[in-house]
Amino acid sequence: MGSHMTWTGDACSSCPIDCVELVSYLHAAEFSFTRLDMAIDVKGFNLRPERATKELKYGRCKTRAKKSPRNDDPREVGYSQYIGKRSSQIHVCIYDKAAEMGVDEDWTRVEFRVKGKRANSAAGQIIRHTDFRSLVVAYADFTAWRQWRQVMAADAVKLPSERQETNTERWLMDQCAPSLARVILLQGTEFYERFKAEVMENLVQLSNNRQVSNDRQTVH
Repeated sequence: MGSHMTWTGDACSSCPIDCVELVSYLHAAEFSFTRLDMAIDVKGFNLRPERATKELKYGRCKTRAKKSPRNDDPREVGYSQYIGKRSSQIHVCIYDKAAEMGVDEDWTRVEFRVKGKRANSAAGQIIRHTDFRSLVVAYADFTAWRQWRQVMAADAVKLPSERQETNTERWLMDQCAPSLARVILLQGTEFYERFKAEVMENLVQLSNNRQVSNDRQTVH
């Protein structure tokens, strides 16, 4: 499996190496990036996440995302508007950073989060010194929102698309994963471990069946 490294935002801030140089070094060392989070802090522009919700509601966001969940739970601090599901390979989050930090300030953070194989493509753009905002507006752009246009003024740079999820994969992610999570929450991890073992047993069986099929084709 190799080694897995998580480099948090605090670690990046305290690192003596510039973040772009760090990504360049890791990329040159043939590290595989599985997730990259990039952010811009917007202060004094009145860029409110609630306005993003309104723009989405009235169809004034140019985006490939099909879902735009928001988090405004009154039991939690702040307000967050997502463009794209958090389980997607790419999504944008616009949220009230001031509320999260407990300060009275006009402070919104725009985060661009990339996972999976597309994280390597994002790392390549970082090395080329592509403006972070270019990646954001290529995925989600509010063309009628004045404050957004002021802050996110950059030419769009689209990350290469990966293959589309199959119906089976979407069903597993959207239906099975939440159901399995509920079982784990209510009953612990015993069933989850049994489920993993069953998956691996089926995988071995499928692999053996494929090998037998290939051997038969070779004989004929």
